Amino acid sequence: MLLIEVGGKRILYSRDFRRHGRKAKLVRRVTDLLPPTVDVLVMEGTNLRQDKSTVSEDHLEADFVRLFRKTPGRVFVAWSGQNIDRTVTLYRACIRAHRVLVVDLYTAEVLSILADYPRLPQPGRKHMTVVVTSAFVRLYRKKGRGDFVAQMARHGIPARSLADSPGRWVIMVRPSLIRDYQRAGVIPTADDAWS
Repeated sequence: MLLIEVGGKRILYSRDFRRHGRKAKLVRRVTDLLPPTVDVLVMEGTNLRQDKSTVSEDHLEADFVRLFRKTPGRVFVAWSGQNIDRTVTLYRACIRAHRVLVVDLYTAEVLSILADYPRLPQPGRKHMTVVVTSAFVRLYRKKGRGDFVAQMARHGIPARSLADSPGRWVIMVRPSLIRDYQRAGVIPTADDAWS
């Protein structure tokens, strides 16, 4: 949130904030500090005027723990690498369920940018690893980020390693990862499904 005061006017700009997220207390403290009136409010309102129910990250963590414990094989989860709350929730659930959270290079990059916040999970910790897939390696090298790939490879595993010990992994999935997972035998191809 940004409060801009200029020329006797107040403009409040706000992006996403979630009172059901991991930083709900912080959101309340910040909103309590806001002035009683503003002249212009600019905000993202993804869920404004919706009766959609919300679930706290703590409840999601407990649900994930139950799912991870009862699932004998790999668990695939789709989420945005920029959703830090969800990454933390999944990481904490992996710790409790004795699994390893597998994130892609992009999510590892987001977390490494935030490495100054010691409570956030980081690649290389016991319950987190980075899957190093050929598609992401090509993309990062094309952008001149081969050094980052090499750094993350020290904390990572190739996709084919996810085929071993299937009950160990909680794996980030998104469309850009599927082909590499299929080539590595981690998920079946459409042809395999009919065999």
